[in-house]
Amino acid sequence: MPSESSNSLIFESPAVFFPAMRPELAAPDLRASVRFFDPGLAAEPGAACFRPEKLPLSPLEAQGVLGQYESLGDGVKKPGDLATLRSMLQNDFFSETSHAIAADLTDRMVPGRPETARRRLVKAQTVLCLAFKLEERLVELGGLSDGLTKIWNNLGKSLGVEEDDEVRESVLPGSAFTPNMTFENDFRIPWVAVLEALLAFLPQGTPLCVTDAAIVESWAERGLILAPANPDILSKAFSGGAVPAGTWLAGTFPGYRLALSTRSSEDKPWLDAPRAVLFRSLPEA
Repeated sequence: MPSESSNSLIFESPAVFFPAMRPELAAPDLRASVRFFDPGLAAEPGAACFRPEKLPLSPLEAQGVLGQYESLGDGVKKPGDLATLRSMLQNDFFSETSHAIAADLTDRMVPGRPETARRRLVKAQTVLCLAFKLEERLVELGGLSDGLTKIWNNLGKSLGVEEDDEVRESVLPGSAFTPNMTFENDFRIPWVAVLEALLAFLPQGTPLCVTDAAIVESWAERGLILAPANPDILSKAFSGGAVPAGTWLAGTFPGYRLALSTRSSEDKPWLDAPRAVLFRSLPEA
């Protein structure tokens, strides 16, 4: 499916960053220009956050739902532990218990099936909350890596070793001991699961702002090709109207296509709506 012309895009509110929900995981120059999705764990949303008005779970309820995962989250002490927490995003959190089956059968007799619809939204919010908690660990571990690198560099300076000094390797232990953790590349959160859940709450006129080239490549492989964004409407996608530097591409596609599916989902009807996406690419340094 080809991209719609960027001239047809209608932005009713500033873009929401994707796939990360924490500002610390976005480029510094984007943090004041876009909003970050708030899954509703805190009592009040942050200044740069977008929180839907009608989330199915209150902050207290959302925290209670995540309570069973807290011990796993607290157990993340090293990068390898992230795989366990991350895998929960790819599982079904609500098993088909006899109670759940009975509730579903009862709900089928009610026009509109309100309970089924709510359970779907509860599940979507839970996925986002889990991803948010995983991002928290990524930020913490990233800060630990930065701290270790800073200490390491200061150690080298105290010994009079410069970055290009030939004796560096003979004075300090080898690269196997040097702190070197690349969380963004090695521990990616399943972005398709996050996208499917996010679109359950994101207004149709709110575009997604993407800077991850791997995601855009996945779309392109399925025929979802972005086109140069129209500069006349691009400013409407950013807070304050200032367009961050870079080359911007845009396109509009059904949500299920962006989620790498070829057909709509009966369980996720919100994926049928067309969604606008913006992608920023920067020249290589």
